[in-house]
Formats: sequence, structure tokens, C-alpha cells
Amino acid sequence: MRSKNYGINVRVTEQEKQKLLENARFCSLPLSEYLRRLGLGKEVRAAITERDYRLFRMLNGLKAELPQLQKEEIFHIFTFSFLFLYIFFAYYIDLILKSQ
Repeated sequence: MRSKNYGINVRVTEQEKQKLLENARFCSLPLSEYLRRLGLGKEVRAAITERDYRLFRMLNGLKAELPQLQKEEIFHIFTFSFLFLYIFFAYYIDLILKSQ
């Protein structure tokens, strides 16, 4: 691992800091590595796509509502979620196989 001996202080607003932290999190990088890659002109890619993130948020929202739902509603939501995930993974597996 290379030795990192120098620090750089950058002044930003609270909103800019939160946005930078959020973007770094989307890329599964610490903030310093995210900024280093951007500053050096290296590629920075999100670890997950925006579509995947929206799916995650949707499922998380359903999880939060589960205690308030009746048993049959839970069964329908579970069935829908399972089918959705099955189609989702089948789509990505197909993309991977086609790219080889």
C-alpha cells in the first residue's frame, strides 16, 4: 500500500459535505478515496445502479410497514417481492451471460 503522508483541507457547506458523503457511499468508497479518484481523473462508478437503489428503498419501506399489515396482505406483498426479485436476478444473469 502506498504511503499517504499529506492531507488537504477543503472547505464546503454542510449540504455539499452531505452530498459528497452520499456519493462516496453510493460508490462504496471512503470520502477521501472518492475525492482522490475524482481529483486525479480516475473512473468513479456507483457500486449499485440507481434502479437497484430504488428497489432496495422500496423493499425497506415494505419492511417498515409489515407490523401494521394483516396476514393476507403480508402474503401478497411477500409473493410480489419474491417474483420481482426473481425477475430482477434473471434479468441480470441474462445480461452477464450475454456479455461473455
